[in-house]
Parts: sequence; C-alpha cells; structure tokens
Amino acid sequence: MLQVNHRETVSHSGFILLIKQLVVSGLFLTCALFLALTTGHSYPLSFAFVLSIIYVAWAQYRYKATLLRRAELRNSDLSKKDLRNADLGSVNLIKANLSEINLCGANLCGANLRSANLCMANLSEANLCMANLSMANLSMANLSMANLCMANLCRANLSMANLDGADLQSADLSDANLTFVNNLNNANLSGVNLHSARLGGVNLSGVNLSGINLSNTHLRSANLSGANLRSANLCRANLNLADLSGADLSESTVIGARFGIGIGISEIEKQALIKRGAIFEDAPGTRESMPTPVPSGRR
Repeated sequence: MLQVNHRETVSHSGFILLIKQLVVSGLFLTCALFLALTTGHSYPLSFAFVLSIIYVAWAQYRYKATLLRRAELRNSDLSKKDLRNADLGSVNLIKANLSEINLCGANLCGANLRSANLCMANLSEANLCMANLSMANLSMANLSMANLCMANLCRANLSMANLDGADLQSADLSDANLTFVNNLNNANLSGVNLHSARLGGVNLSGVNLSGINLSNTHLRSANLSGANLRSANLCRANLNLADLSGADLSESTVIGARFGIGIGISEIEKQALIKRGAIFEDAPGTRESMPTPVPSGRR
C-alpha cells in the first residue's frame, strides 16, 4: 500500500485552498436560495446545487493532488502503477521500485529519485527538471519528449532507453551508462556534462556537441558522423572504431584521446590531431603502435 507521511504532505496552503473552495460553493447555494425565495422558482436552487456538487468534487481532487507534492515515498513499491499526469513535484522516491510505472506527463520537478528502479518506466513528456536521478536504473525507460533540464543523472543507467526529443540541457550525465540509447541524436544536449559516460554504439550523427565535456568518455563504435565537436573536451576519450566522417573536431581538446584507426578521418586531419596530443593505432611513435615487449627467455 502507498504510504504517505502526512506531516510533510498536508501543506497549509493546500488546506487553505480547500476551505476557500468550500466557501465559494456555499456562496453558490446561498445566492441560489435567495433567488428561489424572491422569485418563487426552484430552478436557481437546483442548478446551484448541481454546480456545488461538481465544484466540491473538483476541490477535493485538487486537495488530494497537493498531498502528493513533497510526499515521503522512500523505498515504496509503485511498480506498474498508473500515475499519468500526477503532480509529484519534490517528492522523495529514494530507492523506490518504479519499474514499468506509467508517469506519462507527470510533474516530477525537483523530485528525489536517487537509486530508484525505473526500469521500463514510461516517462514520456514528464517534467524531470532539476530532479535527482543519480544512480537510478532507467534502462529501457521511455523518456521521449521528457524535460530533464538540469537533472542529476550522475552514474545513472540509461542503457537502451528512448530519449527521442528529450531536453537534457545542462544535465549532469557524468559516469552514466548510455550504451545503445535510442534517438539520442534527437535530444537537446546543449551544456550537458558527459564526463566518463559510456556511449558505446550510440548514434550521435549530426548532433551539436560543441563545447561539451566528453573527457574520459567511452565512445567506442559510436556514430559521430557529421557531429559538431568544435571546442569539445575529448581528453582521454575512447573513440576506437567510432565513425567520425564529416565531424568537426576543430579547436577540440584531444590530449590522450584514442582514435584507433581513425574511421572517417583524413590523413591531414589525423596528423593535425596527433600534433594536438591525439593517439592513433597506426601512428608511428604513439603508445598504441608500440610493439608489446617480449619477456626475457621467450622467443
């Protein structure tokens, strides 16, 4: 059963809102009664009575919605629940089981979802702005059109998640697992932090990654064709087998970045990158091209 800490959730503002709405409903009935007495007709009273019932029901719905805000749901089991369009702003869902939950269009702005299990969850069009999703399991989750602006996704597992049209502006994805993420090339990645993130096999073709922190990032076999990597930080990044055909690497920091054989990179571009500290598998004098020393006594 879903348990809520009422000391934290029954807000003073929500209680005042309910009282105000009940007062307005009472005024409806008072005015209708006055009209009925002065005119001798019962129609105004009947009409106002129906309106009051509808208004009270709406007031109760709004009040219940305020109870969910800032709720204490730590360690709760809400797997497979239907919470579409729910208002869960600033709710505490640390380590909660939310696998296969339907949170389509829900408001989770500022929510604490640290270490929560959101495997296969539906978060399409959800508002997760400034939410804490660090170490959360979002594998195979649907995050299409979700607002993840300034969200904390540090060390989160997003493998095989759908990020089509998601807004990740200024989000922290450092150390996150993004292997085989779907439609990341359609997401807004401006200002995102991808330090030490795992992006193996991800399609980033044509994506604007200018100025992005990709240091220590694992981009093996990623599709970066036509990507804008101008002024990006690629220090010590692993780009082995990545497709960089047509990518803009001008002014990018590539010290210690491993490009493997440099797929899609011309010889002129390769030599320019080597001068800036990049490592290519077949480049003479680089660490990856050095022969493996044979132990003494073995031939």
